[in-house]
Amino acid sequence: MAIEDKHSRKRLEILKAVSDALFDVEYHQLTVDDVASRAGVGKSTIYRWWKHKSELVLDTFKQHTASVFELDASKSLKSNLIQQLGSLSQALNHPVGRALLVVIANHRELAGEFFQQYLLPRRQQTHQLIQQAIERGEIRADYPF
Repeated sequence: MAIEDKHSRKRLEILKAVSDALFDVEYHQLTVDDVASRAGVGKSTIYRWWKHKSELVLDTFKQHTASVFELDASKSLKSNLIQQLGSLSQALNHPVGRALLVVIANHRELAGEFFQQYLLPRRQQTHQLIQQAIERGEIRADYPF
């Protein structure tokens, strides 16, 4: 097995351990020791990739929702937006989502990273979907957003 594959597998195991732990404890009770134990790695392995447990939660949320928010250009704007809002509601109601909200509220820098890395690309995708809806005549181009 290539070293990169082994690292990728370990990272995924760590992120799964974070998710599993958040089913048992709230964010403020989450410890790197517990995550390391659940993932079968040393704390140093975790700290090699993440500086703080808040970063672990951010990456766990991104992993947890990797395919959840995909837009489907073949569907209507309305259908896509309903799907997106439902998915977002479910994701934020999940223990990882609730922990992410705590992280965003308490760590301004990570809130900015979350916006840049996660929300902004989805906003741009939604903008493209709106443009397509205008071109298909689903909505008016002069609709006041």
